[in-house]
Amino acid sequence: MPAVTKLPLLLLSVPFVFSALFSQANAAGMVPETTLLVIEESTHSGVMNVKNTDSNP
Repeated sequence: MPAVTKLPLLLLSVPFVFSALFSQANAAGMVPETTLLVIEESTHSGVMNVKNTDSNP
């Protein structure tokens, strides 16, 4: 592949690389009440209750 066709791909990928290098990940202290998710087939929905275990509000 010629270098001219690689240039747009390179220009598009640079912001994503920098955002991945300088981003922070903060974990939310969410714990599910159960390890099982039950999906109701008739309505195609499911409900999962979670508990916030973070010390900060």
